[in-house]
Amino acid sequence: MDIEARRAAAVCTQCHNVIAVRILRDETVQPIGIDGRCACGNETYRVLGTDPLAADEDGDSGSPGRSPD
Repeated sequence: MDIEARRAAAVCTQCHNVIAVRILRDETVQPIGIDGRCACGNETYRVLGTDPLAADEDGDSGSPGRSPD
């Protein structure tokens, strides 16, 4: 079975627990190492690092090593 996927971190939309996930070609989010449900019972996750609102007005997400202006 040939599955192309990328790995990412995701947060449970209910309890905010962070887990590792695979993002499949069809954008399905598949938790790694658990049966699909968070410990709280939720099955919905938000992938981290993809939210355009996370960047400030300069377009920088505040990466380490950059001092505030």
